[in-house]
Amino acid sequence: LGRGGELWLNPDIRKNYSAIVLYPQCPKTDLFMEKYDENNSETGLSVYGNMVIEVINQLIASGKIDKKRIYISGSSMGAATIFVMLALYPDLFAAATPICGATQVERIPNWAGKVALRLYHGEDDKIVPVEASRRIVRKLKELNVSVEYNEYRGVGHNCWDIAFADPNFISWFFQFSK
Repeated sequence: LGRGGELWLNPDIRKNYSAIVLYPQCPKTDLFMEKYDENNSETGLSVYGNMVIEVINQLIASGKIDKKRIYISGSSMGAATIFVMLALYPDLFAAATPICGATQVERIPNWAGKVALRLYHGEDDKIVPVEASRRIVRKLKELNVSVEYNEYRGVGHNCWDIAFADPNFISWFFQFSK
């Protein structure tokens, strides 16, 4: 496991938080979202992103999960995919934690206020510049939408190490439902 997966191996987490956890991976040569268009904007989900939505829909249909308590977290490409999923399915998720991600700010009004949001970003990120999260936070505040933002000074792209070490990372999700 990696990038947060080990959180669910913690016996205290497993005892205190009943959850079905999906930990999707896609090939290194592909993305969860469609390739970026000429404006460097995400345009939708790839076959892998659609597989994730399909599994979620199957779990909902099975009645084995609380459809009011579906949470999503991801880092880097996974965080960018969160924003695509929020734009396409604004009523599906109760809470989301994008870590070092980016999105088109024009898409934010489609989902703003429909999902609890806690963003994380490293100030010295050279892969996804920190300004991406700052723009998202500014847009949400413009729309009078509450958002939590954690920016880590002196930290690069791997700020997920700090985010997942937050002792309240998991408990934060469980306070939200649709």
